[in-house]
Amino acid sequence: MQVNLEVVDTDSRPAVFRVVYSGAEDRCLLQYPQIYDLEFLDHAENIVAEWETRFLTSGPLDDFVLAPGSRIAFDLFASINPAPSKRSLWSIELPNGSYSVRYVYNFEGERD
Repeated sequence: MQVNLEVVDTDSRPAVFRVVYSGAEDRCLLQYPQIYDLEFLDHAENIVAEWETRFLTSGPLDDFVLAPGSRIAFDLFASINPAPSKRSLWSIELPNGSYSVRYVYNFEGERD
């Protein structure tokens, strides 16, 4: 299975990143991607900032099935250096500069 990250639009607010799952050989039950799974890195590969929230919420963790040969994509909306708002649950404060962005997904599966 492959998980790829694409930049859709970094100029808009919030910025938009797309996570694409494909290439599964078996049916996979996976958790939906979350915005806080994105990491922003400097040139030395150090994480520049952590995601923050001002709200404590709870909710169900939703899953999806990736079938063999299928492709599915999800857009993640990143509130980078946002004005104070109740509309954005997660935000991140980044200094001006160039960054690498990676999506971190931990997968534990069993193979026969």
